[in-house]
Amino acid sequence: MLLNFGPAGFHHAPLSKVFLVTTAAASLFFSLINQQDSFNLVNFDPVITQKFQFWRLFTNQIFFSTPGEMLFGFLLLYFFRLFERQLGTPKFAGFAIISFVLSTLFQLISLVLFPSLNAITSGPYSIIFACFALYYSSVPQMQHFRLFRIKLDDKFFVYILGAQMLFSNGFLSMIGGLCGLAAGIIYCSDVVHIKNFETPAFLNRLSYRFILPHLQTTPNTPPVASFNHGRSLGLNSQLVQSFSQMLNMGATDNNMTSTVPLRTATSIQSELPARITEARNLHHRHDPNNININNNNNAHGNTAPRMISEENVEQLMQMGFSREVSVQALRHYRNDLLQATNALLDQPSNPVIL
Repeated sequence: MLLNFGPAGFHHAPLSKVFLVTTAAASLFFSLINQQDSFNLVNFDPVITQKFQFWRLFTNQIFFSTPGEMLFGFLLLYFFRLFERQLGTPKFAGFAIISFVLSTLFQLISLVLFPSLNAITSGPYSIIFACFALYYSSVPQMQHFRLFRIKLDDKFFVYILGAQMLFSNGFLSMIGGLCGLAAGIIYCSDVVHIKNFETPAFLNRLSYRFILPHLQTTPNTPPVASFNHGRSLGLNSQLVQSFSQMLNMGATDNNMTSTVPLRTATSIQSELPARITEARNLHHRHDPNNININNNNNAHGNTAPRMISEENVEQLMQMGFSREVSVQALRHYRNDLLQATNALLDQPSNPVIL
């Protein structure tokens, strides 16, 4: 259930991919060199209060110390990539920054108020448990079932993984998890419009140009249990149906009179590309789920409508470009997000020459 929520892999979730890969590499590295205590937040007094090693507040949250935490943490990081797809990468990055800052502040306050703890377990508890607040408030209950006469829903299994992480190291992991959860609750409550925070537009443009092209992944198979899965199947089936009807109409016309000779297989095969294009255009003109832009009499002499994904338009708008410019760029490059992004970044004043 966890791994089948939306398209497989990290399609449209590059930042989640960075989180998971960085955490896995750091956990493996510190485990091999056996230097975890040199980078985690143990012995708050004296490493923070006397030695002022504040960098441990960051390194403590980039690696797991035990295999159990690593397993459940990776599963949850992979599952919560759905929020990056929902919010968009710039806004999800803002959410991660706010969660880290607030959670770290709460951890410091907890260690000051409870000096007997003197440590907090390592791992990205801030982002994981902040995502639980988003999960509770924004993901609806889809299915219900009973377990030992107790009514539960499909979100129960995600909460089980969270509980396993929360109590994995006793009070040390509880403090880290509860601080991350508190940060997520503050974000969801939208105090002082905190939800509007996202990474700056210039940083988004640099990332889209130099970093994201190396992190982009595309699903190799059709999405499983995706919200758009039914729409994709419907589009394909309607396209095939339209094409079949057109071929049947041609065959019927040939059978109506004996004066018209039957077409050979070679002649029918030669007409296939034109038939497929006509059927696709006929369907796209009546497809309400796409932005249909007909570019008649353009410089390329192509009168076929170019399909533009609303999702790609929104991603370009999140980078700071206007909707009109984003639509023009995607139309010019036939809905290729990477080429459209490069064109907008290369020529900000006149991004697309039509």
